[in-house]
Amino acid sequence: MRWKPTELDATDVSLICSVLESVRVENEKFIGDLGDVVRHNLDNASEVDLVLLTKGTFYMRDFKHTKDLYAMVHAECMRRSNLKKLTQPVRNMLSQLITTHGIMTDSPFLR
Repeated sequence: MRWKPTELDATDVSLICSVLESVRVENEKFIGDLGDVVRHNLDNASEVDLVLLTKGTFYMRDFKHTKDLYAMVHAECMRRSNLKKLTQPVRNMLSQLITTHGIMTDSPFLR
């Protein structure tokens, strides 16, 4: 069964993404469909959703159809940060994750 981007909301998809690495999901079609849902719902993601998506899309970078998602989520985090739409606790969580991931070397979230 394939998901359509409108079948899940931002919170649903962020929760699923955040556990992908822990349960070692490696099904390309599943990951690709989930990526489509992330792309569709990114604008509607809450602050907590963005933290979970940052964690989940880091793992999803290793798959063919979702290599760009981590950068997209990071860009959305930066956009909201620039617009002062992220609380300090969320900025701190994002800083910790992005610093730990170590791939966005020019991120304003780096510590």
